[in-house]
Amino acid sequence: MVTANYYGGTIRYGKIIAYLENEQLNMLYQCLTIDNELKAGKAIAQISLTATNKIKLTLNWEWLNDQNKKGVSEYIEIS
Repeated sequence: MVTANYYGGTIRYGKIIAYLENEQLNMLYQCLTIDNELKAGKAIAQISLTATNKIKLTLNWEWLNDQNKKGVSEYIEIS
């Protein structure tokens, strides 16, 4: 099980819960925006390593209550 808090940009506070299966995180997330909007979504995050052995997450995400907007985001470890 993986849990996390997040914030920044337009997100006042957010919470993630996920479980790891093989090299993927199955995630659900919810947040409160700076405009007091509640949002929720889901994502599948593929875990890999870069050529310099940094952790890389590639997320296929979808908002559940924002006209089901979808996208792909990448996050790479920086330290």
